[in-house]
Amino acid sequence: MTHEHGSNVDSETYIFDHELKLSELTYTYPNYEGKDRNLVVSNTSGASALVEDDILEMLLKFKEPRTPSEFADQAQEQIISDFYKAEILIDANRSGFDILGEKIDRMKNRPELDIIPVVTVQCNLACPYCFEGSPGKETYMSEKLVEKIVDYSVERIENEGITKLFSSLYGGEPLLNKKTCYLFLEKMDKEADRLNVPHRSDLITNGTLIDKEFLEFVSQLDGFFVQVTIDGPREVHNQRRIFKNGKGSYDIIMGNLATIADYAELRLRVNVDTTNLERIPDLIEDLVSTGVHQKNVYVSLARVTASTSQNMEYKPKCISAKQFDMSILPYVKKLREAGFEVFINPTKKPRYIYCAAYSGKHIAIDPDGNLFTCLEGMGNPDYVVGNIWEDPMYNSRYDEWKSVSVLNFAECRKCDTIGFCGGGCGAEALAKYGCFTKGLACPPVKWSYVGGVVLPAEFRRELEEVMG
Repeated sequence: MTHEHGSNVDSETYIFDHELKLSELTYTYPNYEGKDRNLVVSNTSGASALVEDDILEMLLKFKEPRTPSEFADQAQEQIISDFYKAEILIDANRSGFDILGEKIDRMKNRPELDIIPVVTVQCNLACPYCFEGSPGKETYMSEKLVEKIVDYSVERIENEGITKLFSSLYGGEPLLNKKTCYLFLEKMDKEADRLNVPHRSDLITNGTLIDKEFLEFVSQLDGFFVQVTIDGPREVHNQRRIFKNGKGSYDIIMGNLATIADYAELRLRVNVDTTNLERIPDLIEDLVSTGVHQKNVYVSLARVTASTSQNMEYKPKCISAKQFDMSILPYVKKLREAGFEVFINPTKKPRYIYCAAYSGKHIAIDPDGNLFTCLEGMGNPDYVVGNIWEDPMYNSRYDEWKSVSVLNFAECRKCDTIGFCGGGCGAEALAKYGCFTKGLACPPVKWSYVGGVVLPAEFRRELEEVMG
């Protein structure tokens, strides 16, 4: 047996004489890489193995519960033990679905809290793929609301045993309300220190308004990073990331990147669709020319999706997940060769929930005090899950988001990648069904970096080579 991927699953000490079975969420793929090369995958642990025919035959005997000592020889004992630790085999009195459910619950109940103050809904750019809706009554977040958000965060930390705190300054363009950015960071960092809770924070900005004064301030904070979007070389970026007067933002942003990287971790996001996919190599050359590849810089290639009414017209320019995954590998490799760190989710890693929006602990607050679990729905009343000023604070939408699970649907329970999709994107499900009870937005997980376990072997090997 050749193990392809280990597992960190905690399990009881293996007892060779008790009854085991093949988990309902273990799938086998005969002749995955040709004769005598069979793939076995656990949807609960993410473990996978390439096994010879005789081992697969032995494993399939566990479709019916049995005691290993009844038929296994001494040489197979360690193999069976490994399968048990990897949750490929499980105790006969347990269900793979129950194990997955426990992992989903643990993921949702992690002692972590994400707080995202939307300090303004105004933006100085007019990007065509922007998903945000129309602003409410208030344009800028007030000092009074900042204090309320900090109090809200402290209450949740104390009541829910939160041990990690994350916060993101978001907009619009947050630096249009720079005073509030300073105020929030000062107050939240002070309270986190008082509560002895580690606090990491960041700024999601278009990079046009950032200055050294602000960077000097955030450089004193623990774990602060700045995310900036750059969508291609000058002529491409300036058609997509444009000021409201029609002028491009490329030169201003590129001029600021090296300065940002001198003071804080810099994360570059490239929103990828049909209009800029083939120009990524040119962007890489431009970035290298600035010297930022020699600094603390990460790059994320992000597939543009159109799932809200605000950006639905952009959908024809979006790339399918399969095309995206198959197309960007050479660019990921080129970025790494140039010296950049690249964010890419490890293949074969389980994804018990698709995103933190399903946890109830990922909360964005707009200038009116409206609460959102999903940033894609900013400005859309259908996404509002409550209001920080009201009592009760949350509405029924909050519980709907928290209840999302792949285990809620019969079709999902039959899927051989159930443990790797996390239920798909909530924004896409709402766009498709208007609720979370009719179905989920099934992601094409077999072509996804979040799943990828059962990719065609050739592509899987290419992915693993690129990821190192």
